[in-house]
Amino acid sequence: MKKFLFIFAAASLLNFLVLYPAYTQERSVSVDLGQLRGELLKSKLPLKDVNSIAQTLGSLLSQGSTVGELRSITLNISRKGISGTDLNACLGSLKELVGLGVKTNEAADTVLDGIDQGLGYGFKGGDIGLLDKVQEAVKKKKQDLLDQAKKKAEEKVSEQAEASPEPLTGETSK
Repeated sequence: MKKFLFIFAAASLLNFLVLYPAYTQERSVSVDLGQLRGELLKSKLPLKDVNSIAQTLGSLLSQGSTVGELRSITLNISRKGISGTDLNACLGSLKELVGLGVKTNEAADTVLDGIDQGLGYGFKGGDIGLLDKVQEAVKKKKQDLLDQAKKKAEEKVSEQAEASPEPLTGETSK
């Protein structure tokens, strides 16, 4: 009976230690999302928009973005005349870049540059051309990231080649 209680207690403790960090992170994201929703509503973002972007904002929070960053970014996009599904699409592009390891503010700059390009071409919120410009900017940023990764890999290979001794050819000098 003592063995059973010991095994049960050990299993319970292990389960708690494994699941507790995930629970606290989920709870933290939930609390942060509630705070962010409240701040966006106070800033006069329509409830319909806040509801449509909530899932994307939650994903961004779980990827490490902060409430302050997301509030600022969302309001900046909204001030440019972007709302509804287009706002969610822009935040989705942001999420895509953050998921690739780009810092939130740097990813936001890319998305906002795409929006500015679209606005410069005369597109406005609701125009498919505006979202095309955002996607072009994101695609360019992804290509830049790929080019940087290739360059780092080539440098690493080059450094390793310089550090390794010459291969033996089997010939001896006389």
